[in-house]
Amino acid sequence: MENRRRDYRHPFAAPHRLRVAFLAADDTVLAEGDIANLSVSGMAVVFRHGPPQVAQERWLARLGHPFWPAPLLVPCSLVHAQPAEPYQAGFRFLPMANPTATEERERLLWSFLLEQQRQSRRGQQTRHAS
Repeated sequence: MENRRRDYRHPFAAPHRLRVAFLAADDTVLAEGDIANLSVSGMAVVFRHGPPQVAQERWLARLGHPFWPAPLLVPCSLVHAQPAEPYQAGFRFLPMANPTATEERERLLWSFLLEQQRQSRRGQQTRHAS
């Protein structure tokens, strides 16, 4: 299988995964999960309570982390799904209506991912030095 990803994808160990909520148009939470890996162009999610009961092509994901000034609201589309437990799915981030908003989202994600990568490398260096 060929890796078609263009962007760096940061994996998160289970205890350090970011939470994500998928919202309906009225802000009702349709599903919740934990981000297994993240890039500026997409994410893999492990759902907490089985597969979402709503089938749709487009989703609105709310990602939160203290690194960001406010939760990120990201339109995305389902790329693949694993129907077995634990239910996992891959999502591609979609452009926002305002191109400047899409660029800002990518900048925030990229800054966050660089910091996560730095922290991971520091942890590896500390383990190797012991």
